[in-house]
Amino acid sequence: MEGYPVEGQNGPITIASENVVINEFGEIMENGQAIDKIQTVAYSNKSDVSKIGGSYYRERSKIYGEKGPADAEVVQGFLEASNADSIEEMIKLIELSRNYESGQKVVNTIDEMISKAVNEVGRI
Repeated sequence: MEGYPVEGQNGPITIASENVVINEFGEIMENGQAIDKIQTVAYSNKSDVSKIGGSYYRERSKIYGEKGPADAEVVQGFLEASNADSIEEMIKLIELSRNYESGQKVVNTIDEMISKAVNEVGRI
Protein backbone atom coordinates (compact mmCIF):
# COMPACT_ATOMS: atom_id res chain seq x y z
CA MET A 1 0.00 0.00 0.00
CA GLU A 2 2.93 2.33 0.76
CA GLY A 3 4.65 1.44 -2.51
CA TYR A 4 7.19 -1.05 -1.15
CA PRO A 5 8.27 -3.76 -3.60
CA VAL A 6 6.63 -7.18 -3.45
CA GLU A 7 9.00 -10.15 -3.69
CA GLY A 8 8.40 -12.66 -6.43
CA GLN A 9 10.13 -15.91 -7.26
CA ASN A 10 12.56 -13.93 -9.45
CA GLY A 11 13.14 -10.96 -7.10
CA PRO A 12 11.15 -7.73 -6.73
CA ILE A 13 8.10 -7.67 -9.00
CA THR A 14 7.84 -4.86 -11.55
CA ILE A 15 4.70 -4.34 -13.59
CA ALA A 16 4.73 -2.23 -16.74
CA SER A 17 1.03 -2.09 -17.65
CA GLU A 18 -2.30 -1.66 -15.85
CA ASN A 19 -3.75 -4.89 -17.27
CA VAL A 20 -2.72 -7.16 -14.36
CA VAL A 21 -4.46 -10.21 -12.90
CA ILE A 22 -3.29 -12.19 -9.88
CA ASN A 23 -4.77 -15.66 -9.44
CA GLU A 24 -5.31 -17.59 -6.17
CA PHE A 25 -1.88 -19.23 -6.53
CA GLY A 26 -0.14 -15.84 -6.58
CA GLU A 27 0.74 -16.01 -10.26
CA ILE A 28 0.89 -12.56 -11.83
CA MET A 29 -0.50 -12.27 -15.33
CA GLU A 30 0.26 -9.15 -17.32
CA ASN A 31 -1.58 -8.83 -20.66
CA GLY A 32 -2.34 -12.58 -20.51
CA GLN A 33 1.31 -13.58 -19.95
CA ALA A 34 2.63 -14.99 -16.66
CA ILE A 35 5.46 -12.71 -15.51
CA ASP A 36 6.15 -13.94 -11.97
CA LYS A 37 4.66 -15.50 -8.86
CA ILE A 38 4.30 -13.80 -5.45
CA GLN A 39 6.70 -15.37 -2.98
CA THR A 40 4.89 -16.71 0.09
CA VAL A 41 7.04 -18.14 2.89
CA ALA A 42 6.28 -20.14 6.04
CA TYR A 43 8.65 -20.61 8.98
CA SER A 44 8.48 -23.60 11.33
CA ASN A 45 10.10 -21.49 14.09
CA LYS A 46 8.18 -18.21 14.51
CA SER A 47 11.18 -16.56 16.21
CA ASP A 48 13.12 -16.76 12.92
CA VAL A 49 11.40 -13.52 11.87
CA SER A 50 11.28 -10.23 13.74
CA LYS A 51 8.63 -7.53 13.50
CA ILE A 52 9.99 -4.25 12.19
CA GLY A 53 6.78 -2.19 12.31
CA GLY A 54 3.25 -2.22 11.02
CA SER A 55 2.70 -5.60 9.42
CA TYR A 56 6.29 -5.91 8.22
CA TYR A 57 8.64 -8.70 9.24
CA ARG A 58 12.29 -9.37 8.52
CA GLU A 59 14.03 -12.72 8.51
CA ARG A 60 16.76 -12.94 11.14
CA SER A 61 20.33 -13.42 9.97
CA LYS A 62 20.41 -16.95 11.42
CA ILE A 63 17.31 -19.10 11.37
CA TYR A 64 16.85 -22.19 13.55
CA GLY A 65 13.74 -23.72 12.02
CA GLU A 66 12.82 -24.64 8.50
CA LYS A 67 11.74 -22.20 5.81
CA GLY A 68 9.52 -23.22 2.93
CA PRO A 69 6.67 -22.12 0.69
CA ALA A 70 3.50 -21.18 2.55
CA ASP A 71 0.21 -22.91 1.90
CA ALA A 72 -1.55 -19.62 1.20
CA GLU A 73 -4.24 -18.34 -1.10
CA VAL A 74 -3.82 -14.94 -2.75
CA VAL A 75 -6.90 -12.80 -3.43
CA GLN A 76 -6.46 -9.79 -5.69
CA GLY A 77 -7.82 -6.46 -4.43
CA PHE A 78 -8.21 -7.44 -0.78
CA LEU A 79 -6.28 -6.72 2.41
CA GLU A 80 -5.72 -9.51 4.89
CA ALA A 81 -8.04 -9.31 7.86
CA SER A 82 -7.28 -10.32 11.41
CA ASN A 83 -7.49 -14.02 12.20
CA ALA A 84 -8.60 -13.30 15.79
CA ASP A 85 -12.24 -13.26 16.85
CA SER A 86 -12.65 -10.06 18.89
CA ILE A 87 -15.70 -11.34 20.82
CA GLU A 88 -13.92 -14.56 21.81
CA GLU A 89 -10.80 -12.66 22.86
CA MET A 90 -12.89 -10.24 24.96
CA ILE A 91 -14.55 -13.19 26.73
CA LYS A 92 -11.12 -14.69 27.46
CA LEU A 93 -9.95 -11.35 28.83
CA ILE A 94 -12.98 -11.11 31.17
CA GLU A 95 -12.44 -14.71 32.36
CA LEU A 96 -8.76 -14.00 32.98
CA SER A 97 -9.62 -10.85 34.93
CA ARG A 98 -12.12 -12.76 37.10
CA ASN A 99 -9.58 -15.53 37.74
CA TYR A 100 -7.01 -12.93 38.75
CA GLU A 101 -9.49 -11.32 41.17
CA SER A 102 -10.32 -14.75 42.69
CA GLY A 103 -6.63 -15.50 43.16
CA GLN A 104 -6.13 -12.09 44.76
CA LYS A 105 -8.99 -12.75 47.21
CA VAL A 106 -7.45 -16.12 48.16
CA VAL A 107 -4.08 -14.50 48.84
CA ASN A 108 -5.74 -11.77 50.95
CA THR A 109 -7.70 -14.38 52.95
CA ILE A 110 -4.56 -16.42 53.63
CA ASP A 111 -2.72 -13.23 54.63
CA GLU A 112 -5.51 -12.34 57.10
CA MET A 113 -5.45 -15.88 58.57
CA ILE A 114 -1.68 -15.74 59.06
CA SER A 115 -1.97 -12.29 60.60
CA LYS A 116 -4.65 -13.52 63.06
CA ALA A 117 -2.62 -16.61 63.92
CA VAL A 118 0.50 -14.54 64.65
CA ASN A 119 -1.43 -12.03 66.77
CA GLU A 120 -3.33 -14.70 68.72
CA VAL A 121 -0.22 -16.81 69.36
CA GLY A 122 1.51 -13.65 70.67
CA ARG A 123 -1.28 -13.07 73.20
CA ILE A 124 -1.17 -16.56 74.68
